[in-house]
Amino acid sequence: MNDSRGLEPVTKPPVTVPILRSPRKIRDRPLLPGGSPKFADSEKRDSHRRLSDSRLIRLALLLVAVGGCRKSQPTLTGGQELGYWINATRDVDPRMRKEAVFKLGNAGPIDPSVLSTLTAKLQDPSPPVRCETILAIVKCCPLAGDPVVGELEKLAKFDADAKVRDYAWRAKEKLCSPQ
Repeated sequence: MNDSRGLEPVTKPPVTVPILRSPRKIRDRPLLPGGSPKFADSEKRDSHRRLSDSRLIRLALLLVAVGGCRKSQPTLTGGQELGYWINATRDVDPRMRKEAVFKLGNAGPIDPSVLSTLTAKLQDPSPPVRCETILAIVKCCPLAGDPVVGELEKLAKFDADAKVRDYAWRAKEKLCSPQ
């Protein structure tokens, strides 16, 4: 094509720049006038996007598999799992039962079985275990419900041990008083 003056337009060869695809492979691609790499057609561009999307998905799945699927650690108190101390409240040795009740009181209201176990231990035959149970209930369950308060009231009135009656009376007052 000649323009009106009879001159032919000068076409410059496309400028190529190396594009790093991976550490081992460098390719030269011609640049478009805007400076972006020239793709032969839109299909190659779409496959390039799909490739990066699939890499992103794989990375996300890998992160979830490695970091998000761990089992949660069991709740420990006194170096043992909660189930150990709940079972230890049924031991024949009153010192072991007393220690188990103390450890459950330190665990707090993490598990609903803690309060039910402590409430059951209010009927223990050993007075020191009953005293420790009362302290554990006050310590770990300050918002204990009516069944616990009812049990404490029975202990405060009818228990054979004076110390247990005193502990139960004070605990009942503390649990029933507005905070």
